[in-house]
Amino acid sequence: MHNKPIANSGVNYNINDLDHRRFEELLHRIFDYRINNDLKGIFDKAFLMAGVGEEGRDVILQFNGKKKGVIQCKKYEKNIDKPTVAKEIIKFVLYYYKNNSLIDDLSDFTYYLVCSYKFANTSIDLLTDFKTNILNEKDLRKWI
Repeated sequence: MHNKPIANSGVNYNINDLDHRRFEELLHRIFDYRINNDLKGIFDKAFLMAGVGEEGRDVILQFNGKKKGVIQCKKYEKNIDKPTVAKEIIKFVLYYYKNNSLIDDLSDFTYYLVCSYKFANTSIDLLTDFKTNILNEKDLRKWI
């Protein structure tokens, strides 16, 4: 006999109870839904990567067959710190320099870094003006 699942309306679910792959799948589903709603006309397809050799991409976002964005998912049970944020973005940039087919148009591309918990204040400060802040960062060489 199969029991029907219990509805958990109004109950918070700890997203960190998901394993890393399920977190990626959840984000893929969320963006797939958003493509049909508030991101309509910006993206039309979301492709979940296999999980190995993804070149800094968990989900690829396309519009009319062109690569318009990526989503990188980070599942942590604590605040994601500035070095981690910087290293993730740098990793994707280095993959792009190695293989510039990852982005079709630099002027029309969105990079999403999604974390399961929170961004530390230092990460938020870095991201407020990443282009300027990363160039002035004393640890940049170490992170690369």
